[in-house]
Amino acid sequence: MTGSAIRFRNRYGFTEEAGNFQQHNFGRGGKQDDAVIANAQDGSGFNNANFMTPPDGQNGYAIPLLSSRYGALTRTLDAVACTSGTLHHLTVMVTWRLAL
Repeated sequence: MTGSAIRFRNRYGFTEEAGNFQQHNFGRGGKQDDAVIANAQDGSGFNNANFMTPPDGQNGYAIPLLSSRYGALTRTLDAVACTSGTLHHLTVMVTWRLAL
């Protein structure tokens, strides 16, 4: 999903030259070796996510935490299963990168 979201944003101007997150820029400008490192099922917390958006040429990090939606039932869900949450955080990362 992360790759698809980035390709979609590329169509709207978040290109290599604009500082997109991409391992290989294929000579199209910008700094490379800065793909997003996305981890899933991080057990350091619940119902939130951590992400870091450094300048072009440095890896971005997306770390969705576990999500417990059912309170007393203690059913723990993988936050990555929530498509809207994942897309939200990737969009915020893009916005922050473009603002740098």
